[in-house]
Amino acid sequence: MPRKASPSSPPFLSRATTDVDRLATSVRDALPEISVAVVSLLLILGALVATSPLLAVTALVGAPLLLAGCRWYYRRAPQAYRDEAASYAAINTVLAETVDAGQTVEALRLGDGRVELTDARIRHWIDWSRYTLWLRTVFFPTVDFPYTLCLIST
Repeated sequence: MPRKASPSSPPFLSRATTDVDRLATSVRDALPEISVAVVSLLLILGALVATSPLLAVTALVGAPLLLAGCRWYYRRAPQAYRDEAASYAAINTVLAETVDAGQTVEALRLGDGRVELTDARIRHWIDWSRYTLWLRTVFFPTVDFPYTLCLIST
């Protein structure tokens, strides 16, 4: 796992802008999708129990593996995505600072240091991006495999 984002100079403005956009998308899209998914799940399980209780049992065969995979992922993912967002905001901050103070950077010949700082922050963000990608590559198969178990048990 990559190291935590450094708290020395938090990039508040770009981080706040990114977080507000993500939160707005989540509120607008996630709540309706979760509601539809829960209602669909309850209707399908109810129909299975009503038509064939044995078939309903086979539909739940993969539930323990699904719950274990979700638990594993949700213990790691929130902090990883927060740190990834913080490191991305740090890149935006250093780039905005360099652009805003471009004449000063040139006058004081700080360009090489700014490039090194930008490269370091990009590497840090890439580390977090790779870690969150790894989380997804483990999580997605653990979500898909229980469906195969249900099909096989049926």
